[in-house]
Amino acid sequence: MRTSTRWWTDSTADADVVAELAHVCVDLGAERVLDEIALQVRAGDFLGVLGPNGSGKTTLLRVLLGLVRPSCGHVRLFGTDVREFRDWRRVGYVPQKAVFESRFPASAFEVVASGRSGLTGLGRRLGAADRRAVRDALATVGLSDVRDRLIGRLSQGQQQRVLIARALVHAPELVLLDEPTVGVDPDAQEQFYALLRHLNRELHTTLVLVSHDVGVIAREVTKLACLNRTLVFHGDPQEAVRTGALERLYRPDSLVVAHHH
Repeated sequence: MRTSTRWWTDSTADADVVAELAHVCVDLGAERVLDEIALQVRAGDFLGVLGPNGSGKTTLLRVLLGLVRPSCGHVRLFGTDVREFRDWRRVGYVPQKAVFESRFPASAFEVVASGRSGLTGLGRRLGAADRRAVRDALATVGLSDVRDRLIGRLSQGQQQRVLIARALVHAPELVLLDEPTVGVDPDAQEQFYALLRHLNRELHTTLVLVSHDVGVIAREVTKLACLNRTLVFHGDPQEAVRTGALERLYRPDSLVVAHHH
């Protein structure tokens, strides 16, 4: 792991940088999954991470969560090396679509409440503040009226909003989302992205969204990272279209057209 180069500036100068990767490489066995990734996420960003299957998108999130240790390079969250970072209530995570059976023995309220365990401790009863936070999180995602219903009996779109509420219940400053709309119908997807816009633009939550949907990413996010093991592009989404970065990301004979339909 590289240690000789000082790659970050003083924390006071970059107080709005919430996540940084510098020269990050990840090797899984003999295969290099990420190669020399240099990326910053700043407070208030809505960063979309786009790339083909096997491009390292999920691995990138796992690196930010401290679940995968880089083979080289450095990762920082809120100015602290991820290996030493302990204030995980500042970070929320929404995984790829979970499947709940209809008889899964937990209500929407209980699933969201499980996100408070990092604050209350495992096995400890919820206090009044915890219950209020769960109610507020469910209200934020528009599910107050189904809070006592078994999660397995909710629609896929509602289940995904429950998982977002679970990520929000401890009021994180940064939320990481991994392909959150896979298997969700178009109407529910529109509600989902409206919620993300609300979180980012009105509640000022910093978002990092991994997706395969080029059209949605180009329309919704404020920053775009095109990833195919290396970082092909990082910047304004419209600039990625104008410069042909999206075509290079997938195949040279493709044509990408961004629109707002």
